[in-house]
Amino acid sequence: MKRTQIYIDPARHDFLESMAFVLSRQMHKRVTISEVIRSAIDLLQQQHRSTESETDLILRNDLLMTGLKKARGQKKLLTHKDVFGRK
Repeated sequence: MKRTQIYIDPARHDFLESMAFVLSRQMHKRVTISEVIRSAIDLLQQQHRSTESETDLILRNDLLMTGLKKARGQKKLLTHKDVFGRK
């Protein structure tokens, strides 16, 4: 592990302290603010991976890419309907 230092405002610190307290009570063991921060980073990484995967799927789909290129040639901004059709 690498040590790092961050500066946060008091309200954020209070929130992290509260989260650590609540999680400690739920898990019946001491949870530190550092563990809360690491868990939040893990969640961000998971979200990034899933977003990246959806983008990759679209880029590999020939039908979608053809539609995107066609629609892009006709307009500057695309709507959800332009890209995916009706919901």
